[in-house]
Amino acid sequence: MDQSEFSFRGKLLSILDQLSYDDCRRLKFLFGPDIPRYLLDDPSIIGTLDVFQTLIDRAKISQKDFTYLIKAFEVIKRFDAADYLKEHPYSYLPTNTNTLITPYHRPPSLVDELICVYAEDDKIPLQSANRTMDYGITFSVLPEYTKEL
Repeated sequence: MDQSEFSFRGKLLSILDQLSYDDCRRLKFLFGPDIPRYLLDDPSIIGTLDVFQTLIDRAKISQKDFTYLIKAFEVIKRFDAADYLKEHPYSYLPTNTNTLITPYHRPPSLVDELICVYAEDDKIPLQSANRTMDYGITFSVLPEYTKEL
């Protein structure tokens, strides 16, 4: 296994650690035609790992082309996972001229909304210190708690 394959599989494991039970079920539903029935019926996280392996075995995804997986994460509204895969150094975007790729904007998360609500309630002025983490999430922090990530 070369370094890019190892890195790609490591990213899949990292994403898998963040998926909820419902996320796994939704992914399996989307992948239904491309995976065996016994994997659809396996509700475990390990079952989802087996789904990833099946997609690799059937050449639906690879370390050089995983747009299928990115699209699936976007459909189930796990934009953090999709963005994380897009950061992979070997990510592939199709160059089909019939396909128009438009950027999407992630809707604000519950945490984003709560920060705004509590800031308004407490009348705490928030300095907009844009920080972008590995998942592409930008947030504002209090000036005295600003530190490099």
